Amino acid sequence: MSANPRPYEPFTRKYQYCTTLCLAALRDGIYQPDCPNAEYHKLLSFTVEAVVEDVLEFISEGEGEVIGGGNSANCLAARSERFGHVLVVKAYLERTESWLFENEVKIYEHLKELQGLHIPLVLGTTYSIASGVIRPMIIMSYGGVSLDRCAVNDELIDSIADALRALGTKDVYHEDFSLQNMLAQNNRAVVIDFESAQIRSHDPAIFEQYEKTIEFLCEWTKQSGDLRDLSCSPGN
Repeated sequence: MSANPRPYEPFTRKYQYCTTLCLAALRDGIYQPDCPNAEYHKLLSFTVEAVVEDVLEFISEGEGEVIGGGNSANCLAARSERFGHVLVVKAYLERTESWLFENEVKIYEHLKELQGLHIPLVLGTTYSIASGVIRPMIIMSYGGVSLDRCAVNDELIDSIADALRALGTKDVYHEDFSLQNMLAQNNRAVVIDFESAQIRSHDPAIFEQYEKTIEFLCEWTKQSGDLRDLSCSPGN
């Protein structure tokens, strides 16, 4: 999926914006004590369900910002005004075959241990009905901007390598890997768009794909020092 030229800015006004790990803890019904807004969350009886409901209401009113799009879905970002979190809703298009949505949900569930670390945190799935058409949606944490818009440094390259190798340990073959399918924020990379991904137990091709990608990106950045000049996808 290609990214919109302008990234969605996270909440920074009255409170520090929370981390994805804070959302992960809240999804499991607990507060992360290191969160700078922990006391504020308790005061408001903060729950993930409340954040999701708030964000979906904004999007249903046309307040979401399109931050990506492709042949199968649009990605919209919206901020919960009550709690401050920015969430992303991946809304599948009417013409998209249902198995792509179902496969992506399955892959995210298979990768649950990596959510919030190397892939977005999935906070729920739902359906919207517009003009009689049912559209499935996946609600996720905000992951950042696509790699082809990022300046590069050793920390970011290490995070990319960690994310791809983590997918390998879970036997997930991405199938549609490109720089647009990795996001980065504060030098932390996450992989997205698993609708065409496959689970291949003990398949060495998985590790070969990811190691080839890591090698390609390392070599490119040694020469240019910047991923933003990269006009092709790794392996192409």
